[in-house]
Amino acid sequence: MRIIYIFFVLSLPLLSACGKDTPPPSTAIWPAAIFVIGATDSAQSHLYSGEVRARHETVLGFRLGGKLMARNVEAGERVRPGQVLARLDPADSRLQESAAAVQYRLTEDELKPYR
Repeated sequence: MRIIYIFFVLSLPLLSACGKDTPPPSTAIWPAAIFVIGATDSAQSHLYSGEVRARHETVLGFRLGGKLMARNVEAGERVRPGQVLARLDPADSRLQESAAAVQYRLTEDELKPYR
């Protein structure tokens, strides 16, 4: 009887190794296009991968509510310091200003009992 148990216990690892594993899906990234710049000999040609990026990048961005009334420049154009890029609807900014003023007055009224 013990021989059957020993045989059963020893056969479990062997049977569990018989399963078929599927290989993971390939996540290789293929280039979208290859550009050849200039004429070279095939013996001296090299293939390099890389990114084309701007020399100077700014990470500034402002979120401001309102409707865009006019856009004075297009994407990629050169701009000068102080140049107006776009105009927003002034009615939206007046509404935001009045809401902020009401909130300020409410906060001051809540602060008076604590002073």
